[in-house]
Amino acid sequence: MSESGSDAATLVEIFASAQGEGPEVGRSTVFVRFGGCDLRCRWCDSPGTWRPTPGCRIEQRAGSGVFLERPNPVAIDEIVAYVEGLAERPSTWISLTGGEPLLQPRAIASLSRALVARGRRVYLETHGLHAAALAECVEFVELVSMDWKLASARIATRRNSAWASSLLRPASPSSTRCSSGSRRCPPTCRW
Repeated sequence: MSESGSDAATLVEIFASAQGEGPEVGRSTVFVRFGGCDLRCRWCDSPGTWRPTPGCRIEQRAGSGVFLERPNPVAIDEIVAYVEGLAERPSTWISLTGGEPLLQPRAIASLSRALVARGRRVYLETHGLHAAALAECVEFVELVSMDWKLASARIATRRNSAWASSLLRPASPSSTRCSSGSRRCPPTCRW
């Protein structure tokens, strides 16, 4: 998928809810769901995000379930305005999710920078296979939640199958403990 640029993003939806997984489960969160994913995980809870869509839906009031339909791409300043309207408290997390948000790294960086400038806490949900893209935007992200894919998961991907398989091999004995907890990462891991 081609990057829509730093001034706009291809989205599926923006809505307010409680975080349902990860270290901030139960917290008030505004989800900005990006369109497009380069994996086809058989357990995916949002296969409608695999391909970018011509339009997206924006919740009008937090928890209302009433959505405005609008065309893609959406300008970063518009996304910020929608998020600000849905984030009822300063402590509300803003989750950048997908699909795979790191397929649009410049948009993620621009959006994260704008949200942080407004005092918002940014939470990035990613499959973690795009390290270079993560490096472009991680400076403005407070929390990264990576959904590691195991080799046994039978990830269906055309472009990245050999690369993804190489990443999913068991760690070598020289691996060091990752700051994420009990997981083991290769010595080159920055996180």
